[in-house]
Parts: sequence; C-alpha cells; structure tokens
Amino acid sequence: MDLPARFEDAWQHTKGEGVVVAVIDSGVEPSGDLQGAVLEGFSVDGKGPGNEDIDRKAYHGTVMSTLIAGRGTGPGVMGFAPEAKILPVQVPVLNQHEYTAEALTKLAALPDPPEVVNMSYGAFGKCSPDEQAAVNAAIAKDMILVAAIGNVHSTSRGYDHERTPASCKGVIAVGAYGFFGNEASGPTIKM
Repeated sequence: MDLPARFEDAWQHTKGEGVVVAVIDSGVEPSGDLQGAVLEGFSVDGKGPGNEDIDRKAYHGTVMSTLIAGRGTGPGVMGFAPEAKILPVQVPVLNQHEYTAEALTKLAALPDPPEVVNMSYGAFGKCSPDEQAAVNAAIAKDMILVAAIGNVHSTSRGYDHERTPASCKGVIAVGAYGFFGNEASGPTIKM
C-alpha cells in the first residue's frame, strides 16, 4: 500500500480544516512542522500549558502531533490532517493511562470541546469504571476517541491482552503499521 497516495486520496475530501485534535500525551512543542498548528492546551495537573513536551528523551507527544497535523514546513513532515489544530493535554510520561479519566473529563467540560482525542498510549488491563464514565461523557459531547493498542503484532509475546484506554467501549482502537502499510512486527515501530 502506498501510504502517501492514500493520504492524497483522503485530502481530496479534507485536510482537517476546522478540526481540533486533543493529544493526551507528554505535551507538544509548537515549532518545526507544527508551527501555527498548536493551541495553548493545558496540563492535567494544572501546572502549566500543554505546549511544552516534558518527554525530553522521545518527545512522544510532539511526534504524535506531527504525524497528525504536521504542516510540512520544516524539517518537512506532512501529517495526515495538515490543516487541523492540536490541543495538547500534558500528562506525566509514566503511567499516562492513569490520567485518562481526568483528561477526558476536563476536555468534556470545555465550552468548545475538540472533535477528536488522540491517546497514543496504553497499559495492559480492562477499562476501569472511572475511565468508562469519562469516555461516555466525552462521547456525549460528540468527541471521537482514538487510542493505541500497541506497536507490536504478536500473540506469542503477550501483546494479545486488552489494553486501556483502547478497551473502553466507544473508543476506536488503533494498531501500528510498518513503513509499507503492513502490520507492525517489532517493538521499534512507533505509533
């Protein structure tokens, strides 16, 4: 499958103009290919805006946001929805899933909630009652929720277990793909 061509097929319908995607992650650096794409956002702990990536090792929130809404301006990564805006929701780097309910509750309480919520993280386990209640509240506000099920396709390595928040009812669960659109086969492939 030719992924860039698939992007171009989708872009005939939309490039995400007018859509806000909340990214619950380590925060987002509003520079490079994300210049002009990042809203102020917030941190779940209330200690600052979300437009700073606290993951100084991998910049996970920034990378995920670039794959979503990169403008292709420098260094040149064009995201799937290059006209969308990113609303960063900063949570601690470790055990991010523990902050899902709080983050979704805050997003649902906004006067103008985002259309889409990206959660590129997860932990083994079922959706907790608190998470499900927050998911239900977000869905009631017409938010589309997307969560990772993992970066590896392998039942022999224990990756076939439920993962939260992807296991919550109403959340779209997404797996990783390799460079050519095939199923991911190794832990080095990033979501």
